[in-house]
Amino acid sequence: ELDNIEAMALYISTQEIQINTIVSSYINRLYAKWASKQIGKIFLAKVIDVNKKILIIEDVISGAKVEVDDISSQFTLFSTLKIEIIKVDLIYSTIKAKILNNE
Repeated sequence: ELDNIEAMALYISTQEIQINTIVSSYINRLYAKWASKQIGKIFLAKVIDVNKKILIIEDVISGAKVEVDDISSQFTLFSTLKIEIIKVDLIYSTIKAKILNNE
């Protein structure tokens, strides 16, 4: 009976991981669709990963992950920056932005 419980727990865990992946992809697509109509607009975003150069918009819509190419080592984790959305890829659900200030 313990073997059955372990197998069931493994199955449930695997299903949870798959569901979380599907939900995450769906949410990213929603953010990308929203961002595609916001190109050229300015937002405040918080640095959430300095190495991968990822920020998260936190003013008008909260939670949209944004990639930047020009992040500097002077920006620390959780710094708030002003960004402009410059490109959106709806197929890969990615949002690209440029940093407008270094405050």
